[in-house]
Formats: sequence, C-alpha cells, structure tokens
Amino acid sequence: MIELLQRIKKELGITELDGFKWSTDVPIWSKIDRHAVIFSKWDGYIYVPSKGLMNYKDYYKGRLESGYCLFIEGCVLSVTKKSDHYRKIQRQYLKTKKQHSKAPLYPVKDRTFEAVFVAAVELFKKGILSEEKLKERVLNYIKEGEQERVFNEVVYHTPLKEAIS
Repeated sequence: MIELLQRIKKELGITELDGFKWSTDVPIWSKIDRHAVIFSKWDGYIYVPSKGLMNYKDYYKGRLESGYCLFIEGCVLSVTKKSDHYRKIQRQYLKTKKQHSKAPLYPVKDRTFEAVFVAAVELFKKGILSEEKLKERVLNYIKEGEQERVFNEVVYHTPLKEAIS
C-alpha cells in the first residue's frame, strides 16, 4: 500500500495522498463509480466533455483534486483532506465488511458452500429434498466433526444428544 501511494504521488505530482486497501473478501460496492474514478491506464488520452481531450495523468489528478477518489489495484485513494466521496466509500466498505464477517449459519468447509447448503436445507424443509439427499449435502459441505450434529439439528430440530435415531 505504501509503495502504491508513493508511486501514485510520483506519477501525479500530488504530495498529500491517503487511502485504504479494499479487502478481497468484501465485494466491490456497485455504486463506487459515483464516488471514484476506476483506474484504466497511465498512457493515452480521454475525452472529457467540459475540458476536451486530456491525458490520463491530468484527468486522474484533476478528479482527485476535485474530491473524487481513485480506485487502483484494489485500493481507494484520495487527497488527504478527506472528501465526502472518500467518506461515503469508506463507510460503505466498513458496513459491507461487517456484514460479510458474520459467522456462517452452518460450519461449512468453505464459505462459498454456505448458500448452497442453506438452499438444500430450505428444499428439505419444503419436502422437495429427501433425507438421503440432505445427508449427501451434509457430507459434501459441512466440516468433518460437525456433520452428524448439523444433520440431526436440521432433520430433528434438536441437537445431537436429544436426537432420536
């Protein structure tokens, strides 16, 4: 992050630059383009209706100085005098990170399996998925030591010790 800040400061000639790294486990906010310029490239030109043809370096520098952020290499950068755009992006990032950091409903082997397993449980509760198929899903998606407990909780609505075999 520090190397990136130094490189951007050098490229754009901005001395006061700050930012944060957008964690890869947090999805990118869909409205980030309202508050930040997504980095494209250093070389070349871009047409800006109010200013005409500009090179990318001048474009990025102008947007940063006007309060927008620059989203580059997974980082959100802004001029140190924290703009409203920067605060909105950071607030949304922290909110999204908090939502995604919650513990999963079931002790799944991989976080990506959670939605699939939850869907299987819902199908079982509706009577669409049989007990055998649910057991198959439990073996595929739930961690080794937790499989029997999770299966019993879903099928019998009770923890393992109280389950009727």
